[in-house]
Amino acid sequence: MNHQKMAQDDLKSRIVDLENNLDCKEAEIIQYIDRIGELEEMVMKLEAVIPEDNILNSKKVLKKAIIAKYEIALEEKDRKIRELKNRMGSLRKEKIKFQHEVEKYNREKNRDSIVIRLEEEKPPFEILVNELQSKINKQNLTMQELKQQIKSSDKYTKKLEQKDEEIENLKIENKKLNKYVLSLKNSQEETSDNLLFLVELKDEELEKLRNKLQKKKNKLKNLKIMLNLKEEIINELINQIESHRSEISDPLIDMRLERINNLNEQLKKKTI
Repeated sequence: MNHQKMAQDDLKSRIVDLENNLDCKEAEIIQYIDRIGELEEMVMKLEAVIPEDNILNSKKVLKKAIIAKYEIALEEKDRKIRELKNRMGSLRKEKIKFQHEVEKYNREKNRDSIVIRLEEEKPPFEILVNELQSKINKQNLTMQELKQQIKSSDKYTKKLEQKDEEIENLKIENKKLNKYVLSLKNSQEETSDNLLFLVELKDEELEKLRNKLQKKKNKLKNLKIMLNLKEEIINELINQIESHRSEISDPLIDMRLERINNLNEQLKKKTI
């Protein structure tokens, strides 16, 4: 009898511990559900500040604020999903632990043949076991609800991913605007007419003009090189003629020499 009483006391204490653990777990579940409600409220507020489709705000400060809010919302949703998954894992472990406790209790009860003499005390233990099983079932339902919460949070995540794409498009548009502003700042050094002309031209037309200007510069450079070469040849000829001038005195040669000098002067003026 003493052995039976000790076994019963041990079972009662274990049942009390299990009930206390269940109460703690239920309180934690309530806290997490409240936290989920707060986070969903935050997500709805963040969605309220998201601009309508096909509306682009060119103000840089507003874009940064919207991007920051989206990043905060994404981090918050990721954290909530991780917490829910961790919580589901803990609940699974607790469920398995409670099931093992109940199975162990049932095995000990069936193994002990003296339990037959305690038929009068058996119903209360059966009630406690049923209560434990009922609480475990409730926790299973809570886990299912948490899974549904995770699925709904995945929907919010997809919406936020779509908004991320909009943010990337806004960033690209912002870069284009920054490049455009920078080109305007650089062109302020030119005359007002040239500035207006450059603003109105498209990028492709500007590129064509640059290429055309570069070709002309290269052509002019080549012409200058050729003119310099011709000038050197003419100077060399003049020197040769001058060296032989003392030996040959001919008016025709003097006229040609004068003509060569004139041509040389004209070439110099063209190069200038």
